[in-house]
Amino acid sequence: MHGLALVDYDNMCEACATGRRGRTGRRRTRADVERDTAGLVDVITRRFNTAFPGLRELDVRLYGGWTDECGVPSPVACFLLQALPALRGRRHGVIVRPALATAMVQCPDLHLRGTVRLRAKPKRQKMVDGMLGCDAIFVAAEGLTRAGFRSPRAPPAERGRGRRRR
Repeated sequence: MHGLALVDYDNMCEACATGRRGRTGRRRTRADVERDTAGLVDVITRRFNTAFPGLRELDVRLYGGWTDECGVPSPVACFLLQALPALRGRRHGVIVRPALATAMVQCPDLHLRGTVRLRAKPKRQKMVDGMLGCDAIFVAAEGLTRAGFRSPRAPPAERGRGRRRR
């Protein structure tokens, strides 16, 4: 059985939203991001494994402010791109594949930019919530258990739902 987790990274990792580490006020380092993300992936894997016995593989899509208005990766995105290969593999008996959500599930070749607005005061991530919500609806409607893979037990979504009949 395959699973798919859609994760709002900034709401799940402590201190991600402010770009600071706890109350010390120091900027997050690569080690901070690696440790926090490893812990997050571990918790998600354990919870999915408990909720879905027999789970063999789990794709974890991490949503966050990965690129600015010009398409330049954020510092946290750069840290994560370096850390993610080490986080892929077997955890608690489940093959885990974490990845940055830089495109919508239904349009994987169209990479979005401006998921964090650096020019806004304070920094904002309006697009991230929309991406996650749209992906959740699309995945549920299509019966996907992995990004791009339909569940063998899920019936295909009805085509043309919502269209007006003439």
